[in-house]
Amino acid sequence: MSGDFSGLAHEAEGVGIQFTLTVDALASKTGNRIFFQPNLLNAWSTAPPKLSRRRQTVILNYAFTDRDTIYWQIPTGYKVESLPAAATIETEFASFHSSLETRDREMVFIRRLEFRDNRLEPEMWDAYQDFAARVVAADRAQVVLVKEPVAE
Repeated sequence: MSGDFSGLAHEAEGVGIQFTLTVDALASKTGNRIFFQPNLLNAWSTAPPKLSRRRQTVILNYAFTDRDTIYWQIPTGYKVESLPAAATIETEFASFHSSLETRDREMVFIRRLEFRDNRLEPEMWDAYQDFAARVVAADRAQVVLVKEPVAE
């Protein structure tokens, strides 16, 4: 996949990319249940370590906002048993929100991560570490689908 973004007038303009993706071995099956993480694109897998004292400022390349919307098709013969709870995390430097809802045979996952500033002063480290740990936990949350009983 490639694209030409040279026509953007300034950094504040957004870029949207739509695509369809088929992934093998995305979920695990146990008995009559399927388990998977709905955040397929930008999941955070680890948080930075806790430190007794941070001495240096953390400088990100730039402030940013990531918005992802993923549409999941519920396989024929299955129904939703469990969805992750919506997550909202607000700090002075960043915010995060994720939610998942069902519409007929489809699930819609929405995730938004925004860093309002690209500098984290040393005294903000504990708050950043906590924020990151909570984002990781939200990104690891799983959907559970269960096989529907066969009508006799």
